[in-house]
This record gives sequence, C-alpha cells and structure tokens, in this order.
Amino acid sequence: MPVSKPIARVFSLLCVMLCLGVFSSLSAEDLFYLKDVDTPPKPINQENPPIPDYLNKYKGTVRIRIVINEEGKVITPSIHESTVAEMDEFALFCVSQWRFMPALKDGKAVPVAVVVPIRFK
Repeated sequence: MPVSKPIARVFSLLCVMLCLGVFSSLSAEDLFYLKDVDTPPKPINQENPPIPDYLNKYKGTVRIRIVINEEGKVITPSIHESTVAEMDEFALFCVSQWRFMPALKDGKAVPVAVVVPIRFK
C-alpha cells in the first residue's frame, strides 16, 4: 500500500533533521551569540542549489535560525519566520549545505546562533 504524501513528507523531514543534527546534545549554555564572540563566523561556502521549477512561482523571505558549530558546520536549522511557507523546506536544505570559518571567543572556536534571511525573488 502506498504511503500518503503528508506521511512521506514528515518521515523525510525527520530523516533530514536527524542527519543534520537537529536533535543535538548542544545545550543553551554552550551557545554564543554574535554579540558574545570576538570574531564572527565567516562564510566559506554559501552556494545554493537551483530552485526546483515547481517552486519558482513563490516570492518572499524565510528567516532561519542556525547554529554554526566549532567546525563551521550548520546544525539545528529551524524556521524563525517565513512569508512563504512553500519555500521553508527548500530554505532549510540550502542552509544545511553552507560552511563557515567558526566564530572565535578568546581564540577558541565556539558554536554561535544566528538568524539568516533567505530571499526568494
């Protein structure tokens, strides 16, 4: 029996979340914010895949809260605010591919939480 689209979508989203480390053991005490670090994270790779044809008709902004860990990888991406819900999943996928030079505090790489806008025109 085929799986319904909503169930398949939830399952695939949970799989992506597990792969991205959304259920991370990083606690709030371990996180820093831009105001707390000496050197903010610097983008190394922020290339996004092409927007699928079926999503090209949507315009708006998705603001995503991400944590950039000590290795410069994006972990725990989540929707902070969205004007175009149809693009949320694609935006989460895009930011999960980004890489950064990590933020530094007292010369040591630290995880930092930031909110980034993804604009679709």
